This record gives sequence, C-alpha cells and structure tokens, in this order.
Amino acid sequence: MVRRFYRITAIFILLFLASACDWADERQSRPDPPPTKPLHFSGTFLQLVESRSQWTLTQWARLFCYFRTLGVRKLIIQWSAFNDQNSTFPYGPGLPAIRPELKTILELADQYKIKLYVGLNYDAGYWKRIGLDAHSVKTYLQNLNEKNVQLARISAPFLQSHHSFSGWYLTDEIDDVNWNTKEKRELLVNYLQSLSGQLHQLTPDKKVVLSGFSNAALSPEQMMAFWYEILSRTPVDIVLFQDGVGVHKLTLAQLPVYVDAVHWAAEFAHKKFDVIVEVFQQIAGAPINNQPFKAVPAPPDRILKQMKIAALYSPELWAFSIPDYMTPDAGDDARHLFGYFHAQRNLKRPADRR
Repeated sequence: MVRRFYRITAIFILLFLASACDWADERQSRPDPPPTKPLHFSGTFLQLVESRSQWTLTQWARLFCYFRTLGVRKLIIQWSAFNDQNSTFPYGPGLPAIRPELKTILELADQYKIKLYVGLNYDAGYWKRIGLDAHSVKTYLQNLNEKNVQLARISAPFLQSHHSFSGWYLTDEIDDVNWNTKEKRELLVNYLQSLSGQLHQLTPDKKVVLSGFSNAALSPEQMMAFWYEILSRTPVDIVLFQDGVGVHKLTLAQLPVYVDAVHWAAEFAHKKFDVIVEVFQQIAGAPINNQPFKAVPAPPDRILKQMKIAALYSPELWAFSIPDYMTPDAGDDARHLFGYFHAQRNLKRPADRR
C-alpha cells in the first residue's frame, strides 16, 4: 500500500514538474528583463589550504576588506578538517583541535558582519569511495557520518560563541553520476537525513547547506526528480548548484535548463536555492590531462554571462572562489577581475540616475 502511494505521488510530482518545465521554457524564450541593480557576488568559498595556515592577521584582514569592497556578505569555509589516506581523522591521534586560522576568520566575520557557514570533514577519497558497490558505500557513509558528527560536536561550542556563525556546510558534493541506482540513492538520502538531522539537534537555529553539480548525465527532467527526492526527504535547508562552466561540465548553452531543473526541485521542496558561479577556467587536470588540477581566472565577459543566467533563478550569487581567482593578491588576472567587478558593482543603471 505504501509503495503504491509512493508511486502515485511520484507520478503526480513528475507531471506537475513537467508542466513547470513548460512554463520555464516559455519564460526563457522571452527577452530578459533589465536588472534593477548591478550584478554582484554576495557569497563565496574559502579553502583552508596549507599555505593559508601561515597567513598573518594582516593578510586575513586584507582579504575581508576585499570581500567588503565586492559586496560579499556570506562565506563558506569549505572544510574545517582535511582527511586523506596518509592521516587519521582529522589531524592525527586524539581529538581534533580548532584550527588557529578559523578563530581569526570568525573574529573578522563578526567584525565585518559576514554570515559564516563552516564545512565539516573533507575526505580526499570521497569520489573514489562513492563509486564502489552499494555495500561498500553504505559502510563508508556510516563512517563519514560519525566523523562529521564528532567534528561538529567538538566545534559547536566554539563556533556558537561567534554571532557570525550561521550554519554548517556539507563538503560531500552531490553529482548526477554516482547516485543513479535506486539502492545508492537511498543510501545517499539516509546519510543526508542522519547527518543533517543530528546537526539540527546540535544547533537548532543554524542552517545546513549542501551543494551539487551536473555532468549532464541525467536529462533536466530526471535531474529535477533526483534533486526533489533528496531535498524533500532530508532536513537540508539550502542547496547551492555549481554551474560547472569553469570545469567544462556544462556549457553556457546547457546551463539554463539544468539550473532551472534544480531550482524547481528546491522550490517544490520548500528549500532555499542559490547558484555558484565558477569564476575560473580549468587548464590542467582530469579530464583534460593527467597533470594536477590547475585553473586560472576566467575572462570577465564569460563570468557575466554565467551571472546573468544564474540571476534568473538565484536570489543571491555565489562565486567559486574570490580568494583564489578574484583578489589583488592572487595575481595579475585576478587583480583585473577584482577591479572589473568592483567597477561593475558601482555602475548606475539609467533608472538610478537623477
């Protein structure tokens, strides 16, 4: 009986979402209305890579000045613990310690009134492990859940002493390749239910943020159903969709229908939806070649095209990532992007002029 009810409900949802797609196609065929204000990034990511552990307070303060100049009001620390095959969770034997740079970041976020979402454990073996058989994936996700909850419990008292702390970021990005069997999708939903639920119990007034992307492995309709199932069955609060343009997962031509699909899934699941604009272009690493991953700042005209697409669906635009590809300290091309988007933010539209 329950199965039959689930099937009928699923069919109804898919029919309803299909009609929404028709409406979206019609909307996309119309000329875009002129923006009421200049496009800008209100959020970005920060990776706590080893080199940044050596930064001085002056360097951190300068980065936050750049954030203010560009209008950034939200920041995601992509991870607070890094796990790889050569280390035990998360920093060695015993309990994890609060990273000194995280304390500095929180103090500056308090000062600059930036909402901060803190990522949990990043496992360098994640992509390899989720590609294994369902039994192995189940065991892996159970262990990952325990590690993340342990880290959150240790970190929560310190984080909650800062008014900038606004929630948690789940570092496990969701793609449309590894979860496409019913068994694996159920494992993913169970993992997100458990982890998000425990985070809400630990910090009831804080949000849980999840991100994902598309390889165009599913059709837009399948993508919508996939994300609706995840978001409607888990207590995740915010979903961020990575546009994938910088790593060549989606083209600018493909992007609107996939953004639209995840947007509608979030809309019907009553979850907040925003788009992450990749402000870089990959020049090395898989699948381009066998070299380590390498990227450079993208041309500003390409980024603007991405932003215009994202702004049709996303109340706020996120950049990945300003610290790496859009500050004066990150090289000449990044300095140029910083100046360009600083000027872009200060443009006045005809209606604004008096």
